[in-house]
Amino acid sequence: MSADPRPRHVGAPDDVPLGQSRRHRRRCQAVADRRPDGETHAQAGSGRRVGLRGTRPLPCERIPSEGHAGNFPAFDSLQPAEAGRAGPARVGAGAGAGVRGLVLITGATGSGKSTTLAALVAAINKTRSMHILTIEDPIEFIHEDIMAVISQREVGLDVESYARGLLSALRQDPDVILLGELRDPETIETALVAAETGHLVLSTLHTLDAPETVNRIVAVFEAHKQPQVRNQLARVLRATVSQRLLPRADGQGRALATEVLVTTPYVRDCIADIDKVSLIAGAIASGEHAYGMQNFDQSIFALVQSGVVSVEEAANWVTNVEEFRMRLRGITPGSRSFSR
Repeated sequence: MSADPRPRHVGAPDDVPLGQSRRHRRRCQAVADRRPDGETHAQAGSGRRVGLRGTRPLPCERIPSEGHAGNFPAFDSLQPAEAGRAGPARVGAGAGAGVRGLVLITGATGSGKSTTLAALVAAINKTRSMHILTIEDPIEFIHEDIMAVISQREVGLDVESYARGLLSALRQDPDVILLGELRDPETIETALVAAETGHLVLSTLHTLDAPETVNRIVAVFEAHKQPQVRNQLARVLRATVSQRLLPRADGQGRALATEVLVTTPYVRDCIADIDKVSLIAGAIASGEHAYGMQNFDQSIFALVQSGVVSVEEAANWVTNVEEFRMRLRGITPGSRSFSR
């Protein structure tokens, strides 16, 4: 329940005797089954809208929270080691500060996108009084309310699809909406509208970097819609974090390398103009100090400097091996020494 406008918990109604509760359910079911005017419609999940002649329509929805809690681990119990890395942490700080718009986590399958999304939700939950609503397929982490009120929905169990679940979510007054994945044009279109109307929307895409992310979102739509979608995306996109997992030097698992794009006015112009999308990569590389951006090569170099990833392994992952070796010798790409 929102109040001033922060969400707060309200008390539950008094317990109803079991027999009385069962009789009440049977009566409600009998009324719903009658369908006297054909106004009983399936809504998201197990919801119904019951309309009787001469009475007020009653929308209702049952969400079985106890089923989720019994099957999935709590996020805090896992404490993923890479969740607090620099790239996602910067985006999480912005989200916690009340950023509105669209934030995308991208990468190949198994690159830790779901873990980063969960870390962002956990960061907001610890610092902000907000209503966070998640739509996932499946739910991978259970979040307990700390400062925020968190409602978790699962596709196929609580909602029919991402698109239908998102439409339902917009009627529940969330501040933050987490979508497990932007899968189809309908979901993407609704997510863009949600971001435009004052929500923070967090989601994922199976793309490798920021330019590919922009092109993939636009390409999903028919040609006549693409200019509108491109302009809409330029307005609402706040950040992208693209991820790769590299083998650690000590052999103990993998380390997270990230590309971080923050949408500055120049980046928005690049997104809106199809001929300038290729310039986004340069904006990321040059925005490291002023805007907190970084490309993969900069991130991987930092991992090498800290001893997390070996030089040999890093050379297999960087985009420009020559620039990487220059950095190792203390020559910054773009500097006077490098330009010679």
